[in-house]
Amino acid sequence: MVSVPRRGPSAADLARPDGKPLWDLNAPGRSGIPSPEPSRLGETDRRVRTGFPRAGLRVPQGCDDETGVWQHAGVSAAFPPLAIDPAHPVVDARWLTARLGAPGLVVLDASIPPQGPQPSRIPTARRFDLEGPLSDQDAALPHTMIAPGPFQAQARRLGAREGGAVVVYDTALLFSAARAWWMFVAMGYEQVAVLDGGLAGWAAAGGELAAWDPHDATRDDDGDLVARPRDGLIVGADRVAAALVDGDATVIDARSATRFAGATDEPRPGLRSGHMPGARHLFFGDVQSQGRMRPATELRDVIDAAADGRDSLVFTCGSGITACVDALAARLAGYAHIAVYDGSWSEWGATDSGRPVVTH
Repeated sequence: MVSVPRRGPSAADLARPDGKPLWDLNAPGRSGIPSPEPSRLGETDRRVRTGFPRAGLRVPQGCDDETGVWQHAGVSAAFPPLAIDPAHPVVDARWLTARLGAPGLVVLDASIPPQGPQPSRIPTARRFDLEGPLSDQDAALPHTMIAPGPFQAQARRLGAREGGAVVVYDTALLFSAARAWWMFVAMGYEQVAVLDGGLAGWAAAGGELAAWDPHDATRDDDGDLVARPRDGLIVGADRVAAALVDGDATVIDARSATRFAGATDEPRPGLRSGHMPGARHLFFGDVQSQGRMRPATELRDVIDAAADGRDSLVFTCGSGITACVDALAARLAGYAHIAVYDGSWSEWGATDSGRPVVTH
């Protein structure tokens, strides 16, 4: 198979059917995620790192396991529970604000070009690098899922812990954070959620911003997450081909309508235009509005329409990234049998794949 270039998505990946961007990253207040003011940075970092958002205290050394209250010098600071409902793996800025700095909470920026990463971050956030070690760098295809061992090692380095929680976010448009969410789920870790509205929504809600820590690239936060891979959540081309023939699952393509129809060239060179015969279409931008997921009742309507009466769904896209946005929508709509085709169009659409392609 030909090797597909590893570059990030183009502007076409982020466009609505009318050609306009889903989120204008150059518009005031949108890409306009400001760099943090130097005068505020020290205070922000000092408060958040301690786990006491309103008190400049040192990192507490003891925690009451029953109450979840951390003690220091006779002062305690209780955080709301970190528990995330796997059936609703989305949290908002208010939820995160109340828990930011809590022991066991890991915040990850999973944005990829052209969206991010931005110069600013949510305080304490680390990079979930889908263009780097969080994808298989030895694979011929972009954004290939890494094996359980390397995933566990990377998740631990980022601080993910058993009994804790992970919140992943994008810059503005929900694009790649859902991929990070689905990777954790596929590795058996359900205490993970996507931040609704991303970094832009956080800033708009008055959330503090911090500069990136230059030591993040080498820092090990000593997590203890155990990868427990689940069968059938990340699938290959043969499973997709069988679903298209047998009809036991509906294959749903998250790319734009023009790419699905074969009316435009693929942004990655060396790929045919069109779609899999029998696949349905649900553009990932249609399940969100301004980076926020649509209400569950609306998601049920759009997912039901795309599912064509089947309970099992397999999502695909260009390289396994935005398929996960549709997968998130399906989870919020109440679907339980969900899979993502890892190779997606980068594999199926290759000129030497031997897989059928249709246009209309």
